[in-house]
This record gives sequence, C-alpha cells and structure tokens, in this order.
Amino acid sequence: MLTNGKARDVKAVAAMLVTSASLAAAAHVNARPFSFAGVEFMPRDQRVPAAQAFVAEKLPPGTPIASALETLRRASAFCGKQRAPTEPITCTHRSFDRHPLDPQLITVTWTVEIVPSADGTVASATVRRSTNGFPSASLPAPAPVNARPFSFAGVEFMPRDQRVPAAQAFVAEKLPPGTPIASALETLRRASAFCRRPRAPSDPITCIHPSFDRDPLYAQLADVTWTVKVTPSADGTVAAATVRRSTNGF
Repeated sequence: MLTNGKARDVKAVAAMLVTSASLAAAAHVNARPFSFAGVEFMPRDQRVPAAQAFVAEKLPPGTPIASALETLRRASAFCGKQRAPTEPITCTHRSFDRHPLDPQLITVTWTVEIVPSADGTVASATVRRSTNGFPSASLPAPAPVNARPFSFAGVEFMPRDQRVPAAQAFVAEKLPPGTPIASALETLRRASAFCRRPRAPSDPITCIHPSFDRDPLYAQLADVTWTVKVTPSADGTVAAATVRRSTNGF
C-alpha cells in the first residue's frame, strides 16, 4: 500500500507526464511543415498572413524556379505548365470551408503566382485565398450566433467547448417534461435532426444529426453525430430528453 507521501509523489509524476505529453503534442503541431491543406485549420484571421509569410520565406527573389515549384508541391499546391520561360506560373490548392452564415460548404482556392526572371529564378511571388471565386474579404460578417435559431448544423460553428452546453441548453428549454411528443419532434426537425419512428408508443425516440468536424491535429475530417434521445410518457408527452455529441462513433 502506498503511503500518503508516496501517493502524492506518484500523482505529481503522473501530472508531469500528462503535461509533457500535452506540450509535446502542441510542439508537434507547430513543427509540422506549412501546407495549404493544413493552414485551413488555423483561425480565419491567421490563414492568409501565414501563407504570405511562407511565400516570403520560401520563395524569395533569386530562388531557382525548379526549387520554388518543388517547395509548392510539398505544400500541396498544383502548378500548371509554363507556355514560355518568361510567363508567370500559377500554382493552386483547392480546399473547402464552412460559410460563416449558412451550414454549407464553400470552395476555397489558394493561388500562388510566380513571376520568373530571365535567369530562371523567381522575380516575385504572391499568394491569395479566394472563396467560391470571390476574395475572402467579400464575405459578409457573420450574424450574431444568439440571433439565429438553434440548429445542430449551426452549433458546429461555435467554439468546441461551447457546442455541447449550447445543445444541452436548447434541449432543456425546448423539450422540457410535459412537452407533447409531436411538438418535440417538430422542434428537433427544425433544428436539423432526423427522428426515427419508435416501434411502440412507449419506446424511446432517437433523433440524430450527422455532421463533420476538422480533426484538431491532422488535416482530415472527423465524423460528428448529434443524438437526442426522447423518452415518452404514457400520456404522449416528453418524460425526459438528453443530447450527446460523438465523433467517429466514439
């Protein structure tokens, strides 16, 4: 059996290991090479400055064209062929983002334009980010989140630590005990959830909304499922309602 002093030492060592692991994970994220796929995981106001810093550092004037193109290829950009040695070279990377106003995807295009010198090196290089063919700056500012009706599609735009509390508050307010089942299901339908018909009137009703999120560590999507479970009373009203959010089935 561990004494109190030894138990405290074990807890301290465990805390140090967890902290070290967290710091190592954060360092790993920051240590990853720049890519136009990965930069989309950054906050919106940091994406273009990060890409501009990358181009300024890695593609300065005097860089051999072949080296510049290889650098862009490694950053997940596709470069078109030059028709003539003096013509500008355009390299692109297509991605997607969520529209700040609607629960839909918008196409994102990163475009790097290289102007070559007569000696086969970079004379200048610029980068820009456009959405659906329009500059990102042309997107209207998002409406206040609180001004829009709750939906499971829209809640995914909120900071990660606010999503589940917001959904729980919605269920507690809109689906309290005593709410008619038909009204509860209509409320969930308007919140973009799909409800399965129960086999019997007394069976719990499961309503789901499938969505996706971006993995915070890797440049890939993670499946998200919102699940609302409504337990009916004998009189056809809500006895209890719960909500949970799961990712990739876990």
